Amino acid sequence: MFAEAFTEHNSRERTWASALSDPEVDQLTGLLEKLMASPVAAAANRRR
Repeated sequence: MFAEAFTEHNSRERTWASALSDPEVDQLTGLLEKLMASPVAAAANRRR
């Protein structure tokens, strides 16, 4: 069940990201990493 959900999710992400150029993928990845490393993200994760 988990593997199936992961496979479906991964497929959707690949389809969505295919619209981006390689430099855009790199930029998006960097921005997402920055957001996840921020103190605000850490606080949000603790609120669950």
